[in-house]
Amino acid sequence: MRKPLFEDFKAISAEEWRDQIVKDLKGKPYESLIKETLEGITVKPDYTSSDSAGVEGVPGEPPYFRGLKREPASWTIVEAYAAETNNKELLEALQAGANGLSLPFTSAVINDGLKGVEVPYIQLFFNHSADISLVVDFFKWVESKGWNPLEISGSLGFDPLGESALKGEWTDPSSEMINSLFNLSKQYDAFQKLRFFNVRGNNYAEAGASASTELAVALAQAHEYLLSGLRAGLAVDDITQRIQFTFGVGTDYFLEITKFRVARRLWAQIVKQYEPKASCSQATYIVAQTNIRQYAAADVYTNMIRATTMSMAGGLGGADAVHTLPFDHHYSEKKSFNKRIARNVNLMLQEESYLNRVLDPSGGSYFLDTMAEDFADKTWAFFQEIESAGGFVKALESNIIQTKIEAEAVQEELLLQEGKRVMVGVNKFPNAKDDLATAHFSSPVDGKAFKALQLKRVSESFEKK
Repeated sequence: MRKPLFEDFKAISAEEWRDQIVKDLKGKPYESLIKETLEGITVKPDYTSSDSAGVEGVPGEPPYFRGLKREPASWTIVEAYAAETNNKELLEALQAGANGLSLPFTSAVINDGLKGVEVPYIQLFFNHSADISLVVDFFKWVESKGWNPLEISGSLGFDPLGESALKGEWTDPSSEMINSLFNLSKQYDAFQKLRFFNVRGNNYAEAGASASTELAVALAQAHEYLLSGLRAGLAVDDITQRIQFTFGVGTDYFLEITKFRVARRLWAQIVKQYEPKASCSQATYIVAQTNIRQYAAADVYTNMIRATTMSMAGGLGGADAVHTLPFDHHYSEKKSFNKRIARNVNLMLQEESYLNRVLDPSGGSYFLDTMAEDFADKTWAFFQEIESAGGFVKALESNIIQTKIEAEAVQEELLLQEGKRVMVGVNKFPNAKDDLATAHFSSPVDGKAFKALQLKRVSESFEKK
């Protein structure tokens, strides 16, 4: 019998670790290493087993805190294309390693942009959807190709509630659109791997929401869709398989890893209250998209580093798909080279760093497990506040959601202006020769019925000077 390796090492107490830290600080106080996130979560420099209650559950089992997978598997690498999709470029991207496509939901894309694409072997993520009639056209197109509906996976990308939040008025008629989509879901239940709704939490992140606020609002929005499906007469098991989440990934590396883990746990907690027949109905599909709010227009190549750490956080947090935006995403000119760099970030993380070959790589971290509890408490508190106000719709109409996000956005920008947060190339080591003439800057959106979300890069106030 082999002797356990760690029996040869003396156990170190939390007090001994603390003493060593104080000694290494050489006169600086221990408290100087304690930080606080935008959520108000206190982060210490040291964590031990005494801080954590331990790893929750096992991978592949409810509440899915440790991920949906029972064995290591790669996440989908998503690449986006605009309405004027170049079919040749799209095919080249798939041959070069992408296996997920983010596309506008239009007839032109379906009939021309996807020529030659073997859809059953990839995932399609449609976005900016408004025309429900296209759903039936898409299903007929799939059938005309002779493909098995069970092999078609991805998302139709409908998000009428989220689009309303961006406009400051209800997409007319959003309630009818939701009901129609759920009715189509019943009619075309053979497309079991195709999700109809995409809850875009990344929009809240881009508007300046902290990670916990982004998650709380997204959960409240998804809960609204769940209730709508129940009112439409669907079983909870049929509803949950039609909903996916897209979250933004920010630059607070460990916090973002935690966000994806907590997202699965809290959504499972919500769904469980409706007593689904299958435990797997508590699971959800999550796309991680690098947060454009954290991209700089100045010294754009620094965004390559930001995008890499963001993508790592998504992969390590257990996201099912990762969409890495090109480093110059906010410039008018789009180049295939820049898409290639974004794609290769994920290929390097998988094929060279092997992050996809470890099951739940962040499991067992005392730091992350402890942070998860604090993060979940913050998220759940605001989720309950939204529910107490009458749910997502009522909270949006009364500007509860927008007011909180605005305050957090202002706080984040203030930290940048005061130098308490550093963005290289923006408020530290700026490049005086930068030409920002073609960079995209946000424009205020005036909501008619309620406040609209204001999507804005955090560095804009510096770059406009």
